This record gives sequence, structure tokens and C-alpha cells, in this order.
Amino acid sequence: MKDNVMPFLEDESVAQYIDGVAYHWYTSMQAAYENVPPQRVFDGRPSLIGGAADVKDVWEKLQEQSKDKFVLASEACNGYDITSDKWFGP
Repeated sequence: MKDNVMPFLEDESVAQYIDGVAYHWYTSMQAAYENVPPQRVFDGRPSLIGGAADVKDVWEKLQEQSKDKFVLASEACNGYDITSDKWFGP
């Protein structure tokens, strides 16, 4: 998230038009990777796990610009295993 969003937030000519940032929130692997920087944990898989640490950094940057700016969890789910294409859960 940080790699994709921060360049826009750090460019004042662009940031003035940003009211907030939306992101997808996924829980996996018993929350083992939620509050860490995004990382690859399976060799050969392009997927990154974690990244909530980035959400905090983006939130702080938005709040530094204006207390009216927001972060929105636009989608969330639990029960997806990135090592498989199958969903599991209740």
C-alpha cells in the first residue's frame, strides 16, 4: 500500500485532491502477518502477506495533511488461503 499511495500523498500538487485512501483488508494465517510490512512468505508465489504497518504510515501521512482525511477499509474477508485457489471458512 505504501509504495502505491505515498508518492501521491507526498506530491503536494496531487495530495490536495486526495480526501482519503481505501484498501482491502484480508486476514490470513491466524493474523501472523497482519501488523507487519508486506512480505513474501512463499517462494514462487507473487502474493504479499501483511501490510497493516503500511496502513498506519499512510494514515499518519493523511492526518498530517488534514484531520479531515480518512482511510477506508473497502473490502475485508477472512478464510482465504493464498497457497490455494479455494476459499475456506464457515
